[in-house]
Amino acid sequence: MTLLSPKGMIYDEGIFGTLKIIRNAMKAENREQFKRMFKTFNDPEHKLHFIAVCSQK
Repeated sequence: MTLLSPKGMIYDEGIFGTLKIIRNAMKAENREQFKRMFKTFNDPEHKLHFIAVCSQK
């Protein structure tokens, strides 16, 4: 899964979008959540078959 890999993020978001995500991930209030997401998406022990995203503005 390339969701949070640098190559996958650049492919999906473009270079500037990826830089924006990384900048936001480095903020103290976001860092722990980003690390948990990265671990979940890149853990070979878990077979993640799909992701459902629901957002509301």
